[in-house]
Amino acid sequence: MEQLNGTNGQTHNGNTPNGWNGTIMKSKDTYALMRDCNANSRLTAQHYLWKELLGFLTHPDIPVGDANLKVADVATGNGIWLHDFARGKPSSVQLHGFDISLDQVVPQPWLPNNIHMHTWSIFHEPPSEFVGYFDVVHVRLITVVVKNNDPRPVLANLRKLLKPGGYLQWDEVDTINCSIQTIPGISGSNLDKLFPSSGGMILGKASSQTL
Repeated sequence: MEQLNGTNGQTHNGNTPNGWNGTIMKSKDTYALMRDCNANSRLTAQHYLWKELLGFLTHPDIPVGDANLKVADVATGNGIWLHDFARGKPSSVQLHGFDISLDQVVPQPWLPNNIHMHTWSIFHEPPSEFVGYFDVVHVRLITVVVKNNDPRPVLANLRKLLKPGGYLQWDEVDTINCSIQTIPGISGSNLDKLFPSSGGMILGKASSQTL
């Protein structure tokens, strides 16, 4: 695969320092959380908790049995969703992860041959070679970075990645209707303070939308 030029898409070649090894990376973007070893552990645990809440990795209505399937995971973090999806799939399935930073991804030589990582911002046009490329696009937990409370620009860019008839799965927490579960007689004041700053992601109801 050719290396993509510019800030909208760069192929991960393993030469960039990574946050997975415990090194705290200097921030190069607006990401509010850390990219260190603890953050990597959080992302991995979060992935399996989220999968447990939903009851699936990909929505049951999305066909994923094609041996030549092309799948994208946007805001991939450390790539845990792609690694989980790859289990039991043939090596002919092409898996691509996109994120504004690849600091939490292991070096490319350590990745399976069919997993490729690229830097890309959801607020930019997709790299031209990936327009209309994917059968399935997955994205999760990005409402906290949506600008002006308007997801339409992000949604438009995500849909450009899809082939005609492709599927977009967007997983989010229901921050409108979820609530904090407390124990009677024990103060929940600290949780009340933490809840808004976490985007409502404490014991919230998980939801998944497919398009």
